[in-house]
Amino acid sequence: SEAVNAAGQVYGVPRVGAQTAKWPLDVRAAQALAHVHQDVQAFVGEIDVADDLTLLLVRWSGAGRLSAP
Repeated sequence: SEAVNAAGQVYGVPRVGAQTAKWPLDVRAAQALAHVHQDVQAFVGEIDVADDLTLLLVRWSGAGRLSAP
């Protein structure tokens, strides 16, 4: 959410939310990561990234149920 493009705009939490809202309910973790990474790369363009890129994915399966991504 803290990535900045050449115009000085911040990627932002709302954009992260907009990206995740597009995913199907059965999206795999690797697919989700790839989608976000591609969108961040497109957003920042050719500028050097000043920090690392970290993404935490959590899937709620309901009380008392565990599932692997």
